[in-house]
Amino acid sequence: GFDYDEPRALAEEFGFTLHLRTRGEEVRAKLSRIARSRR
Repeated sequence: GFDYDEPRALAEEFGFTLHLRTRGEEVRAKLSRIARSRR
C-alpha cells in the first residue's frame, strides 16, 4: 500500500505530488455518498 510515511517521504524527496487519501478519508467519502437505488 501507499498510505505510509515512507512512500510519502520519497515522493516529497523527488518533488512529486501524491494524490492519496488516508484510510479514514476514504471510508468517510464512501459513507457520505450513499444514495438510493435508481430503478
